[in-house]
Amino acid sequence: MPRPARGAFAAALPCLVGLWALGGFYLSLGPSLAAQLLHSRNLLWGGILIFLLAGLGAAASGALARVSPARVMLAGCLALTTGALVTFAAIETSTPWALFLGTAIAGLGFGPGFLGAYRATATVPLVTPSQRAGLITAIYIVSYTATAVPAVIGGIATSLYGLHNTALVYSAAVGVLTATAAIILLARRTATPRRPSTPPPIQSHHRGPCTVPPCIDDVRGPAAQGATPRARPGT
Repeated sequence: MPRPARGAFAAALPCLVGLWALGGFYLSLGPSLAAQLLHSRNLLWGGILIFLLAGLGAAASGALARVSPARVMLAGCLALTTGALVTFAAIETSTPWALFLGTAIAGLGFGPGFLGAYRATATVPLVTPSQRAGLITAIYIVSYTATAVPAVIGGIATSLYGLHNTALVYSAAVGVLTATAAIILLARRTATPRRPSTPPPIQSHHRGPCTVPPCIDDVRGPAAQGATPRARPGT
């Protein structure tokens, strides 16, 4: 990890872990959760759940491609936190439509969250081109590890504690991670010193031909330099 990128990488770490853990959850346990809440064996519901997460994530990433990385990551973390909370409430109350709503909200944060975290970390200005490959590798190592390991743990926990309880803990953990990432981002924005504003140009007290009243020397030209200005009427 290059030293100039360590701060940005540490700030993006909770976001990367939270969003990819959520992706692993939906890809592994999402269809089973949808079938349980809907009391249906139709596999199409599980596909719709995954499509909402990935499809809306891709659409939101394309829409926010030109926004600054910090703002995109913050918006993604807030949407992921909201989606996790709605999903938690849907599982707790066994409300199927709320599950799809929470998934849609989380999907709107899934793509922008990764887009912002990737760009904020991989485009640190002081990182040299030779160091950038290792930095990008570290981002994807964290992302794939966060996708796989929590999903495996969730699968084991499902067999021990049931899908309902496991899904509740999983969604709550994702919400805590993404909320932590949002708090870190807001703190970094607050702590970053603002650039000093450009000082106003120093104005000369010498009156030129476009001032009111005009400077007599400037109006009469160089030939009159040193001449005594004539008194104006009323002075």
